Amino acid sequence: MLHDGLHSRYIAVKDLPGKLGQAATYLKNEIGKYSPDFVVVLGSGLSGVFSEAEVLYSVPYSSIPGIPKAIVSGHKGVLEIVEFEGKKIAIMRGRFHIYEGNTPDDAVRLLRVLVLLGVKTAILTNASGSTSLKNKPGELTLIKDHINITNLTPLSSDEAHSLGGGFLDMSEPYDAEIRKIAKGIAKKLNIKISEAVYACMRGPQYETASEIKMLKTLGADVVGMSTVPEVIALRQLGVKVACLTTVTNYGTGVKKGKTLSHEEVKAASKKVAYKLDNMLKLLLKTL
Repeated sequence: MLHDGLHSRYIAVKDLPGKLGQAATYLKNEIGKYSPDFVVVLGSGLSGVFSEAEVLYSVPYSSIPGIPKAIVSGHKGVLEIVEFEGKKIAIMRGRFHIYEGNTPDDAVRLLRVLVLLGVKTAILTNASGSTSLKNKPGELTLIKDHINITNLTPLSSDEAHSLGGGFLDMSEPYDAEIRKIAKGIAKKLNIKISEAVYACMRGPQYETASEIKMLKTLGADVVGMSTVPEVIALRQLGVKVACLTTVTNYGTGVKKGKTLSHEEVKAASKKVAYKLDNMLKLLLKTL
């Protein structure tokens, strides 16, 4: 049996549909004994973060039945269970994007299984572009809310229905208490951090100047191509969620004459990875 650790509800592996059941069966046998309480998802250019923790278990995504490959450059595509400050933490070094041809279920399936194996708190990271001059490349922001421009959800499938209802309250998708703790840690480390609204676009093309203007008008401070499906799936299961984003670039048109590339995004992420590393370590130590 798998236990989600949150609803006093047990789910038999045999009752989980298709690829979700395959992945759950495999990982229950592989990492069930570790029962991690936390998961950290590392985004573009951030796969080297948390590299000093003691690794208890490591497996490429490609070896897990039912889980897609991570094919985007800058995403290592490895699941680790690490020991840190006496805590068991699942580290996802890379994520799955809808623009890779994945369904919303594909993008969140590994997270769903990790929750069924014990995860109660998720710290997500990503790289984002700024819709204005307010959030500068090299800075960190805490996501406080989001706008789902993709119109896609991981809640309208057999996988989602096997785990609970689809009418999900999203009044506070990002945990206020964790954000408060994170801001205190940033102040202690002398790291500038702000709170931001994140817009999720489908990608993989970057936004036009007019799209960036639209997003700014809608209230989005930063924009990216991930994270929101994960947040929706995690909140369905009652998981506390926080997201730290590294601002890697200005969106198209914010600064004239600037063009965008994925290589630039990866390089910018690596430059601020040490800030994120320090933040994550103190945050997970505190939680």
